[in-house]
This record gives sequence, C-alpha cells and structure tokens, in this order.
Amino acid sequence: KPVDRNEVELRVRNLLQTRDLHLDLTRRLAQRSNDLERAEIEIARRLAAAAELRDYGGEEHTQRVGRVSALLAGTLGLPPRRVDAIRHAAPLHDIGKIAIPDSVLLKPESLTLEELELVKQHTSIGARALSGSGSSILQLAEEIALYHHENWDGTGYTPGLARTSIPLVGRIVSVADSLDALVNDRPYKRAWPEHEAIEFIRDQSGAKFDPDVVQALVVLHASGELARAQLPDEESVKLFPLPLPYL
Repeated sequence: KPVDRNEVELRVRNLLQTRDLHLDLTRRLAQRSNDLERAEIEIARRLAAAAELRDYGGEEHTQRVGRVSALLAGTLGLPPRRVDAIRHAAPLHDIGKIAIPDSVLLKPESLTLEELELVKQHTSIGARALSGSGSSILQLAEEIALYHHENWDGTGYTPGLARTSIPLVGRIVSVADSLDALVNDRPYKRAWPEHEAIEFIRDQSGAKFDPDVVQALVVLHASGELARAQLPDEESVKLFPLPLPYL
C-alpha cells in the first residue's frame, strides 16, 4: 500500500502462469506414472505367460490363479490397490519352473524323491529371478514366488515357517494355486468337480491352509464368483491369438 495497479496485474499474471505450469506438470507426471504401471503389468503378464507355456502349454493357469487370488484378497478385506497388485503379481508364482527340466516338469507319473526336491527349488529360483526390481508388482511377485508352498502348520517348503509368519500373499496364493490344480487336468490327474475340491481344501484348513483364507474361498464358492473366475480370460486371447502349434 498504496497499490501499484501495474505491479499487481503483473504479479497475478505470473502466479496464474506458475499455477498452469504446475497443473500441466502434475498431469504429465500422472500420465507417466500410469504408463509405467501399465508397462509393469505387461511385463509381469508376459513373464508369467512364458513360464506357463513350458508347463501346461498356455497361460490360463497363471491368470486363473491371479483372478482367484485377487478375489480372496478382496474377500479378506485388503485395500483395492493391494488387491489389484496381487491380481497381477500372483500369476508369476511359478516363474522359477523355467529352470526345471521338462523330463521332470511334464512327467505324467509320480515324481521320485530326488525329482521332488528338484521341483521344490522353483520357489527360491523364482524369487531370485524377480529380486532387485524397482517394480512394486515384481517385488510382490518375488514374495509370492518364495512363499506360496508354505503350509499353515509349518510343514511346507521352509521347515518351521508357519501360521502368520508366512506372508499373507503366500497364504492366499497357496489356496488359489491348489484349487486350480485340483479343478483342472494335469499330466498326472484328471480334473475334480469344484465342490469336491472345496471340500478337500476345507479338510486341510488349519493344517496346510490358513483357515481365514479357506473361509474366504468357501464364501466365494457359495456366491458363484469362484466359478466365474475359472472362465477364460479375454486378455489372454490378445496375447496368444493363434493356436499353440503356430507360435
């Protein structure tokens, strides 16, 4: 005071320009963040697809495990962003199988003790393959790869690791992966009806599986959402539009 009109107009103009630049920078950063997240999801999906092609000739197993894991996480009350991350990270649970010989991985009969020990290494191999990433999805996938074969009672791949000492994502994917193995054909078995698979998993509640995760599975089965999660994923068709022999 007294006010210089020209100076006030100049300062207001400069402040408005600064605000416009800030808003434009914020929009650019948000767009870049979205682009990076989409790239992370794309990388995770293609890694999972590559591993699954060696195992069962298609990626639907990995994507079904991702969908069911996300449903379980949501039913357990995890935040939506965490649920979404699990949806994209869980399909990488078996990435370590790329290091297991086909003669063992695709063997149609029971494995020997030596072969079983070799297969067990896929958890640590997968975790090592995913370690050191700056991607939040791949970091979560590393944790899932390492812990998805742990048992609630401590009899899993890491002796003594039990109950809530096992990361929750590992306990969730353990149930989702086991369910998918039961209700789909494998080289060594025929598919089970869903209700029989649910009963089997319920019988293992408190032993192999986290009781809370099993209860979430029962809820999803009763609601019909679990059956819908078994349907083919449309996005997988975009990745592999041709029949497998033409790849």
